[in-house]
Amino acid sequence: MNWKHRSAAAMAACVVSSGAVAGGPLTGQVVLGEGDAVGTQTATSVNGVFVTPAGTVGFNGGTASGDNFVWVGSGPAVFNSDFKQLVSGAEAPTGVADDGNYIYSPSVDGLDSVVFGDGFIVSETQPSYDGVPGFITFNSRPFMTPGGIGYWISGYNQSDPNGSTQARVVYRYDGTAVTAVTVAGDGFTYEGEPFNIAGFGGIDFDFHVSSGDVNRIQIANADGVPGAIDTFLFINGQAIHREGDPNGSGDNWDNFDLVRILDDGTYVMTGDTDGDSASDEFIAVNGLIVIREGMTIDGVTISAGSTLRGIDLADDGTLLHVWGGSSLDEVAFLGDVADLAGTSTRLVGVGDTIDLLGRGTHTVADLTGSTVLPGGYAISDAAVFINMDVTPTDGGATYEAIVRFERGGATPCPGDLDGNGEVGFDDLLAVLAAFGTASPDGDANGDGAVDFDDLLLILAAFGPCP
Repeated sequence: MNWKHRSAAAMAACVVSSGAVAGGPLTGQVVLGEGDAVGTQTATSVNGVFVTPAGTVGFNGGTASGDNFVWVGSGPAVFNSDFKQLVSGAEAPTGVADDGNYIYSPSVDGLDSVVFGDGFIVSETQPSYDGVPGFITFNSRPFMTPGGIGYWISGYNQSDPNGSTQARVVYRYDGTAVTAVTVAGDGFTYEGEPFNIAGFGGIDFDFHVSSGDVNRIQIANADGVPGAIDTFLFINGQAIHREGDPNGSGDNWDNFDLVRILDDGTYVMTGDTDGDSASDEFIAVNGLIVIREGMTIDGVTISAGSTLRGIDLADDGTLLHVWGGSSLDEVAFLGDVADLAGTSTRLVGVGDTIDLLGRGTHTVADLTGSTVLPGGYAISDAAVFINMDVTPTDGGATYEAIVRFERGGATPCPGDLDGNGEVGFDDLLAVLAAFGTASPDGDANGDGAVDFDDLLLILAAFGPCP
């Protein structure tokens, strides 16, 4: 596979649109927000967001009762309180599959763990897998392909089940067996020179696996190498780029940060160069820098001090990239990796007024995503999902929510109150439950009242969203 080139046919331009209603604010739909019902409980937080190419959305959150939940598709798949063990908390990243499977990282009986929807649980202090020596010391960064293959990073101690972490390993679970994908100490070559991945901290937490489980991209450090040149970017175990090497843009790679890769080998990475600090933050596609700090994108100048707050890459080559800094409020862009600088358009940013269907107009107070995989920004074939803080323009309290924005100029489904891509019985029940009130949970047409007009809208739109 050629990692640095992609054919023109494979890079065919995709339609990118903000989905804004002509003459009005950008429109979106809340998948779930603080204060919303989650089963019989009430959400008090939503953490990150992940979505498969087909549109199965997933994240975790907390409730007013102190419980945590995992959301898959259109509702909660599990609560921590559902388990026989004592399960508490959850690391922000959550992976989901199109068949409803999931992986997340709570504490199980006081032990740092990863938990799968099929009941498989990995916890610290247990023996390591697949020939890795010793015992697991932590479990983190859960990730899942659309087909249900789970990945995560564990630490291990070679002799003491209660000892501190000595090194890291990337594990893969296919529903039957756990295999060690990358282990500290693994050997590799770069430009003919042999290296080994370092122990503690050698395997970076930034990694990604393509939708079809075809390609894997990750960052790792070499053992016994000066810190300025010890970091490498790997694809399928092969070192492709190295810190300190020329990047083709007049300076050198200085560090690597966020990464994404597709089944066809197209890859995106972010990081810094060793050039001027006012222009060193970059996005590179297939090893070529295409956007960097200081450029102006769709009328927005990526001012000095700005950094990538998050990225996600759709299977059609559309990149969602979010920038922010001390003099740049967070702003999200969509662009085609075939010409990212030329096609990137502004989607939404802090200070924008957006119409959240069924909830009225809001002001964007913050894009609250994280650079921790999978972060708070996600893109599917049909929509963009962003974790954000929003403030009702009528003066209500600011709250956090997962908001869905349609791609390609599509209009969000007005009757799809739960944001699952179809108007169904759950939406009808939401209207009936809120009938006669002003609750946004059942206000399908956004007129401030839940009445027969909302019922008629639901019935007329019943079925999959266009």
